[in-house]
Amino acid sequence: MKLKLLWVAIIIIAIFLIYEFSSVRLQSLLFRHQRGDERIFADTAIMPWQAVVQLRTKKSRCSGTLISPQWVVTAAHCVVDLKTKNGLVPQKELFILSEFLNGGTAAVANVEDIILESDYIRNFAKLANVEKDQLAKDWALLRIYPALQLHSYPKASVLNDKLPYAVLQAGYGQDSQRGLRLRLDEDCQIFQYQKHQANYLIRHNCLISGGDSGGPLFIEKNGTWLLVGVNTAIKHTGNRVSAHGVSLHQIIKFLNSKFVTN
Repeated sequence: MKLKLLWVAIIIIAIFLIYEFSSVRLQSLLFRHQRGDERIFADTAIMPWQAVVQLRTKKSRCSGTLISPQWVVTAAHCVVDLKTKNGLVPQKELFILSEFLNGGTAAVANVEDIILESDYIRNFAKLANVEKDQLAKDWALLRIYPALQLHSYPKASVLNDKLPYAVLQAGYGQDSQRGLRLRLDEDCQIFQYQKHQANYLIRHNCLISGGDSGGPLFIEKNGTWLLVGVNTAIKHTGNRVSAHGVSLHQIIKFLNSKFVTN
C-alpha cells in the first residue's frame, strides 16, 4: 500500500514539473544549467541599458534596441504571427515600451514600418527547424513614432576581432519577473561567427529565455557601446543547448543605402 502511494506521489510531482517547466521555462532552465544563472537586473537609467526596449503584441513579447530616435533593431520572428505565419500590421499590432521598470514605462511608441528580408515571411515555417537560411535573415528594423530621444545610442557594428569575444547581453526574458524587469548577462562570449549568405550567424553562451529574442549583444570599445548581434533562438541538439544570434551586416547595409544618420 505504501509503495502504491509513493508511486502516485511521484506521478503527481512529475505532472506538476512538466506543467511548471514546459516550453520557454524548460528551455531557460536547461540553458542555465550549463553555467548557472548569474544575471543581474539592469539600471535602465544609464547606457546602454536605456536603449533596450520591449516589443509587445497582443500575444507575445520580445526585446529590441534603439539605435536612433526612430529605429529599433529586433528579431524578424518577433514581428510575425506564429499561428497565421503572416507579418504583423504596423500601427495596429505592435508597440514599443521604453525604459520598462517596476511595472511602469518612461515612454511608449507605435511601430510605423517594418523592414525585413523580402522572403523571410514566405519561408517562416522553416524557423521551427532553426534552418541556417532563416536564422541568417532573422533580423528586423522598426521605424517608430513618436521618436524616443536619448542622450546617446548604441552604434550598429560588426565584429572583426578573433574569437571568442566577450559580450554583454540584455533582454526582457519571461523568466525575469514575467518580463517586467530588464536583466543582463555580464559574463558571456560569442564563440562562433560564421558567414552564411550575406550575413553572419552567431553562437554564444549568454543566458536567454523567451522574451529575450530580438535583444542585444553589446560590446564596449573606447567608451562607445556597439551593438554587434541580435538574439534569435535557442537550439537543442540532444543534451546540448546553444544560443543563436545574427550579425548586423544586413542592417548596416540597409541603413547606409537609406542614408539614415540619426
